[in-house]
Amino acid sequence: MVMTMPPDSRREELARYLEGSSKPVAVSDLATHLGVTVRTVLRDVEELRARGYEIVGARGRGGGLRLVAREDDTPELVLADRRTEPDAGQARQRRRPVFVGREAELRALLDAFGEVRAGAGRVVMLAGEPGIGKTGVVQQLSDRIGGDAAQLYWGRCYESEGALPYWPWLQVINAYASATATDLLREEMGEGASDIAEMAPDLHVTLSGLERPTMSDTPEAARFRLFRSIAQFVSRAAEKSPLVLILEDLHWADRPSLLLLEFLAGELADSPVLLIGTYRDVELNRRHPLAQTLAELNRQQHFLRMTLRGLEEEEVGRIVALASGQKPSPELVVSLHRQTEGNPLFVTEMVSLLREEGGFSNGEARADVLLSERIPEGVREAIGRRLDRLSNAANTVLRVASVMGREFTIQEARRLRAGLPEMIPDSGVGLDVEILPALEEALRAGIIERNVRELASYQFTHSMIRDTLYDELTTPERVGLHRLAGEAIETIHGAHLDPHLSGLAHHFLEAAQAGNPDRAVHYAERAGDRTVEMVAFEEGSRLYGMALQALQLCPSGQMTGNDVS
Repeated sequence: MVMTMPPDSRREELARYLEGSSKPVAVSDLATHLGVTVRTVLRDVEELRARGYEIVGARGRGGGLRLVAREDDTPELVLADRRTEPDAGQARQRRRPVFVGREAELRALLDAFGEVRAGAGRVVMLAGEPGIGKTGVVQQLSDRIGGDAAQLYWGRCYESEGALPYWPWLQVINAYASATATDLLREEMGEGASDIAEMAPDLHVTLSGLERPTMSDTPEAARFRLFRSIAQFVSRAAEKSPLVLILEDLHWADRPSLLLLEFLAGELADSPVLLIGTYRDVELNRRHPLAQTLAELNRQQHFLRMTLRGLEEEEVGRIVALASGQKPSPELVVSLHRQTEGNPLFVTEMVSLLREEGGFSNGEARADVLLSERIPEGVREAIGRRLDRLSNAANTVLRVASVMGREFTIQEARRLRAGLPEMIPDSGVGLDVEILPALEEALRAGIIERNVRELASYQFTHSMIRDTLYDELTTPERVGLHRLAGEAIETIHGAHLDPHLSGLAHHFLEAAQAGNPDRAVHYAERAGDRTVEMVAFEEGSRLYGMALQALQLCPSGQMTGNDVS
């Protein structure tokens, strides 16, 4: 048995061991062979996968891991200790879309970062329609200033109503905590650690011995104390090196998250912190919560807002050339630019479809594979036709998983698929034999990608792909799947449901029209209580409203749970 090997050597040994085995190897056997825990083995597997090793399989009875292949350009392993690498919340490793243009926007972001390095705080918002390249621009900035120049952490708002309050901030705080030595983290959080732990309960595990803060006289005082504690923590954390916090999809943000953003923007003007947010301006109107936040931020001298527009024809041509490997004809470039209005995602989707359907011939594209000139419908058609090229099993697994949102785990997909046998008749060969190859097929097609924040977890490469799949479900299928999603969360997370209460309330309320609304009442009320404890009063009000909505669906005279009033 190999004992206490350095992580790079251990992963080399893991790859060699799997490569030399003619049959799947149980994870527990791998852990014994390497002298580590099962969790360490699974983390090492994800590291190998991120570097081009195709490893399939999973834990479970009759399961195991198998090395299928290695990409031709995968280098020999030279892996650093995980503790010195960017954590899941830091600069993300993922399959990158083609990136072209945006020199002016990148220069503005680099200038803002230069001011941050000089000690001044900056807030930048990137706006634009879906697929316009907001994330790509920020990722390019991350690549250019990464390394020792800055600490980068990402948070993304969740598009459904099932997210915890402060969700993007929780991702940032938890990622920073996991990448920081405990003693240093305790010092940086200072006396505010107990307040922050009420919002981010995982800190009670990381920083043992934290006491519950004393209750303030008013909700406003409690919120001020929490926000001040976070501001002081962020300011201290930035003393080591400039801190870059990236919050994606703020059009989906809950009101407490936006209030915290407003507070930090005002408090960190003299700290080396760069706050970057992205949002879809097409989602906003003057009553949208983010519109109010933008108005507040606009009062700050250190605030910058940029709106991304469509690419020029020449830039569209460069995308086509990079994505297809062929020099496109001028006619094709003009046609694609007219149809997509220069939206990079739309261009890439259409090029992928043209390539898959044999539409390229010396740079020319057949007329019968050019898509509708109505952009939203055309792109949905392009996505749909790409999905059509996947197997029926892959499409079904993806449609089922779309109920969970943009992100889902193998466990969740397995339970949802097993709960609706009428959608996929049971072949008798076992779920993993169907689900795992289906996910691998979708990975190879670029429909989903592995979620680096969580083991055995995936996410759709763009929310539009998830929306297309979800919209294909019939109403009865949605109702049934939301019920199964809630039950899956109950089973998987068992006694640790607090982080999932809002999601449970959402799923069971969506399923309540088919009966049994009492679970929606129960979880919405519990979630409301928990969010009030987290000083997220607006979310608490919304969740209590969900409880009342579900309560109205209960049979007359049958009251469930506590008195929601």
